[in-house]
Amino acid sequence: MTTLPTISPRVDDLNFVKYMDRCYTGHFLSFDPYYQQGIAPSMTVGLEILSDMAAAVKGPRDSVNKAKKAMEWRRRWCQWRYVTKKWRMASKGERRKRRKEMASSTPKASEVVSSLNLKAHPEGGFYSETFRDSSITLFRSQLPSQYKVDRPVSTAIYFLLPSGSISHLHRIPCAETWHFHMGEPLTVFELGEDGKVKLTVLGTDLEVGQRPQYTVPPNVWFGSFPTRDIDAYSSDGSSLVKAPTRDPETHYSLVGCTCAPAFQFEDFELASSSNILALAPHVEPFIRYLTLTG
Repeated sequence: MTTLPTISPRVDDLNFVKYMDRCYTGHFLSFDPYYQQGIAPSMTVGLEILSDMAAAVKGPRDSVNKAKKAMEWRRRWCQWRYVTKKWRMASKGERRKRRKEMASSTPKASEVVSSLNLKAHPEGGFYSETFRDSSITLFRSQLPSQYKVDRPVSTAIYFLLPSGSISHLHRIPCAETWHFHMGEPLTVFELGEDGKVKLTVLGTDLEVGQRPQYTVPPNVWFGSFPTRDIDAYSSDGSSLVKAPTRDPETHYSLVGCTCAPAFQFEDFELASSSNILALAPHVEPFIRYLTLTG
């Protein structure tokens, strides 16, 4: 962006311009960020007009000359404001155009699935194991009783969840760290043995509480869903409102999941609604949403 020259009009000049602008248009002049960050020539011309207007009012008080000058000031002022307004509108149009171009450049879900060689996951969504660290082997005798087989020290996968799909409630004996990669935000739902609910949103918008990484502790019932597939829900999980159906090709989340010790399907336990409802009946809407019937 063009660097603006340093111009400091006198306070009296600015006060006069505000007065003139209020008289003719009913509005005070507002030097908002669009003007402050505008194209240098436009801003320079505008400030030159203001300076001329302020200087002229301090000149001779001839009423005829002053009237002529006032008309010329107003013509030049309106012209400058028209140009800057057009620039602002063009800038907004360019931003919209860039947003559309970025959206069109984002790959479709099926393209990501194909590029990363993803396959259907039993819990929902698509996945591909990208790393299995076999440099160290952990034997079952070295691990807590929940671990059913020997295993490497860690594993990592890609996991893609399209809109309209969910990762069903399940649990594993190891900790699982989720890493947000691309797409829309994803909500991880956890249900503890005490029936307490925790919801964590994975994404890049840190200001609204999203996190690019989160670890689910071992032996916790958990699942996930596209955040924007739900319009509203209560923090205790007692209610939820689904959003209208969206296109799964353009609305999806791609994350990574790392397990240590390594993930093994022999440990994988998928929840059923009847079993989990007994644990937390107050969370029935979410349990119905995230579990298989049975």
